[in-house]
Amino acid sequence: EDGWGFALTVGAGRLKPGVAEDVPTQIGPADAPDGLSSSQSRVNPFFNLIASLSLAGGQFVFHGNAGMARDTREDFSQRTWGLGVEMFGLWRAYPIAEIYGFSGEKPGTQVGVRWWAIPNRWQIDGTLGWQSADPQNRRWVSVGVRLLW
Repeated sequence: EDGWGFALTVGAGRLKPGVAEDVPTQIGPADAPDGLSSSQSRVNPFFNLIASLSLAGGQFVFHGNAGMARDTREDFSQRTWGLGVEMFGLWRAYPIAEIYGFSGEKPGTQVGVRWWAIPNRWQIDGTLGWQSADPQNRRWVSVGVRLLW
């Protein structure tokens, strides 16, 4: 409560050969141009540096992150960013709101709830998200688990 926390996430999406590509991104899968399929397996790595600030006895927690995502097919990297807030709720549930994206793209937004299944150790969250994008708008639902130690 009333302090800073720091974290690092590291991950990768694996693209299988011979399958029409859905390129994994932090805001959901994106279709490959012209429905192209991969001729070889590829891995698209990413990382994020995260800082969180708790205020008002844990009533509000603000999050910020910055990172990088690599597209191995197109051979380029993009900067990633995000800002979020979670607020104290009832029955160990916390409403959350986030905005995040890739450099050069319109941001994605999501709202949802985090629930402490085991207080201060294990959280389950669910969100609804959207992004205004060309050629079509994107919408998604996510479910996640956070383990803290």
